[in-house]
Amino acid sequence: TSDGSKPRIVFMFPGVGTQYPDMTLDIYESESEFRTQVDLCASIVLQRLGMDVRHYLFPSRYPGVEVDRESVPHVLSAIFTVEYALAMLWQSWGVKPDAMLGHSLGEYVAACMAGVLSLPDALGLSVRRGRIFDLIPEGRMMGVPLSASEIKPFLGDRLSLGAVNAPELCLVSGLNGDLEALSEKLAQRGVTCRILPVRMASHSYLVDPYLDDFIKTVAEYPLSPPTIPYVSCLTGNWIRPEEATNPGYWARQLRSPVQFESMVRTALSQPGTVLLEVGPGNTLCTLAGAQHAESRPNAIPSLRHPNDPRTDFESLLGAAGRLWQSGATIDLKSLTRADAPQRESLPTYPFQRKRYWINRGKAIGPGSSGEESGYAAEGSFSPEVDPIDVADNIADVEMSERERAVAGIWRSHLGCNEIGLDDHFESVGGHSLLAAQMLPHLRALSDAPIKITDFFGSPTIRKLAALIDAAGSRSAVDLSAEVVLDPAIRASGLPA
Repeated sequence: TSDGSKPRIVFMFPGVGTQYPDMTLDIYESESEFRTQVDLCASIVLQRLGMDVRHYLFPSRYPGVEVDRESVPHVLSAIFTVEYALAMLWQSWGVKPDAMLGHSLGEYVAACMAGVLSLPDALGLSVRRGRIFDLIPEGRMMGVPLSASEIKPFLGDRLSLGAVNAPELCLVSGLNGDLEALSEKLAQRGVTCRILPVRMASHSYLVDPYLDDFIKTVAEYPLSPPTIPYVSCLTGNWIRPEEATNPGYWARQLRSPVQFESMVRTALSQPGTVLLEVGPGNTLCTLAGAQHAESRPNAIPSLRHPNDPRTDFESLLGAAGRLWQSGATIDLKSLTRADAPQRESLPTYPFQRKRYWINRGKAIGPGSSGEESGYAAEGSFSPEVDPIDVADNIADVEMSERERAVAGIWRSHLGCNEIGLDDHFESVGGHSLLAAQMLPHLRALSDAPIKITDFFGSPTIRKLAALIDAAGSRSAVDLSAEVVLDPAIRASGLPA
């Protein structure tokens, strides 16, 4: 941090919809601590579910094993396993959470890490939670890029508000047919929605018939007060001991909307906070960046986005580097399994905080006094001036015409005027629904066939503009000129 103090680390545990085949396989094969924790969770899940969760997680490692990938208990136990094992790996590297938050199922991992539930009980409760959704096979959740107040009039009695993830991004929960009907209605208004690829309708009226039994289920497990503070996704505030130890709380947590927008605000209430996403994908980091905050939060994903060409282990090491840059303590010996690197003394120089840019419209050189320009050129920075703003202005001047056009589209859709050429799409609040809305405007810049995946493969203004330029420079293919009939084919005798 700027004052030299250690940052406050907040672990963020995502919910469902972020998983992908073979997630963390390379970490499992290379990191013994991670492998130990995954194997431990697998032995517990096997007793409660009769399924080896490693078969679900790593299909390429077990090609001959059939696993029901649609079963919700399988999905929940797999996500819980990855998040718990990652949290334990981070702690073995010296990164310990000062606080935590979890989105829906992620709160179960946070509660386990805080000692509210033991590991066997947290996994067992996750499995039993998942069985509820297997009884609602047509239940789904859908992302909608609207605020809670804007979407509520469309819900009626057949749909429920599932989560308030950001000021202009919610989840709606209900039956698949009802979600598709809502999606079509909103599409006519220019709003693009996305149904999540998980057979779940959590935080909806569909779970109401099962809540009383779920309270009895939770009551079977001993619940202890949390030893690490974490944010409740039911209230959006810090969990209270009387809530964490009340079975009724966990039933309301299953039924009520996830208040992620409030959760992020609560987690960032203290300065020097670093948000570390501990789980598959980078959804929570993206959502954290989509909040209407004065400054972008320092949010770091542990693993890659499924469309990211890097491996999970590469992403994990990159996250460790970003944490270290943020001032976090990393046990480098545990991380590298070698002696800690030595520090080298390098020559230093003082920053004079002077501005040397020539103001526009001021003449210099022979025949001009140069007095005003000289003052502007060497005037010291005032304390109110942020050097980053100066750099952004310089970047705007240096943009090409294509980059300026792409930047305009980004800034209008993201609601932020301070986006640099090399700012990552997701770090400034971008997500797949926004990308879908931006596609027609980007395609209008040229004949380039821009796709959703390009936002992840070329996730900056500079790279996306270069991609459009490269696509636009290709010579067009005249398909009609390519078509030549075999000379043996004759049209005589055929109908016109």
